[in-house]
Amino acid sequence: MRSRNIKLKPAVLVLTTLFFSLNIIGQDTLNVTRFNDAQLIKILNYANLIEGIASDYFDVKVYSIENDLFTSKDKRSKSLYRLLIAVSESDEFPQQSVYDIGPLLNPVIVDWVDIKDCETNFIIEHGNPIQRKQLKLYLNTNELVVINQ
Repeated sequence: MRSRNIKLKPAVLVLTTLFFSLNIIGQDTLNVTRFNDAQLIKILNYANLIEGIASDYFDVKVYSIENDLFTSKDKRSKSLYRLLIAVSESDEFPQQSVYDIGPLLNPVIVDWVDIKDCETNFIIEHGNPIQRKQLKLYLNTNELVVINQ
């Protein structure tokens, strides 16, 4: 039995060394990049994901950002928001777009309507609590259109 263990140990050692060396060689060099785009930095630091849908054909994510990130620190704009709407096809090389709509007072996505292949309609409710308004929008990867205000 001892002779088997002696012969097996070098084989295990060689296989283990080979396994770990292949893992180390197979890894690409890690790159770290710092972005200097001030608007992109603000968006990524302050955006809140408020809604998202996914279908077999496309994904939509809606983020809200306080409007005063883009304008002066006006006291009247404290409850105004911009919505960033990111849309992406579900494909190997997807077409992707991001749309910015606003300013809106306390926006809420009420409903997603007619979700089809790569397009949808949706309704945003906004305004003060007493006089809420609804926006109906049409969205695909090429455009965001306000249907009614």
